[in-house]
Amino acid sequence: MQIMLISRKIFISILFILLNVLAASAQEQQSRPIMDFDHFPGETFAQEKARLDRVAQVLKTAPLTTRVSIIAYGGPNGSAGEAKKRAKLSKDYLMRKHGIAASRIITIDGGYRELVEVEHFIVPEGVIEPTPSPSVSPNEVHLKPGRNVKRNH
Repeated sequence: MQIMLISRKIFISILFILLNVLAASAQEQQSRPIMDFDHFPGETFAQEKARLDRVAQVLKTAPLTTRVSIIAYGGPNGSAGEAKKRAKLSKDYLMRKHGIAASRIITIDGGYRELVEVEHFIVPEGVIEPTPSPSVSPNEVHLKPGRNVKRNH
């Protein structure tokens, strides 16, 4: 009877230690930082290309599970879908020019800011994607029909 009681206490102690180790491991993974690699308001796509070239360099040396999150914001006087188009341009450029796999590039329509803006975040495996932070309410946006994103390539 006493041996069973001791065995039970040892089992509970081992279980407690394992749960603590697992919890610490999960917390460590979530605490790994997202790298706010770059953000730039008001630039054309031609200006963004140099920044995307640096993102590609980082991704080529990082583990294959590392991703880039591209959050694009439309301006308050832009066109419908402006942010999505800008993010897609960035993704296509990384794939075509640098051979980065589509699965490593996450694009996010961030809503609206005072100027068209794009942010690049390097996201290690196991880390939650960044969330957009729009600064202009959709109610304050005046979309212009037929206006396209500047491509200047």
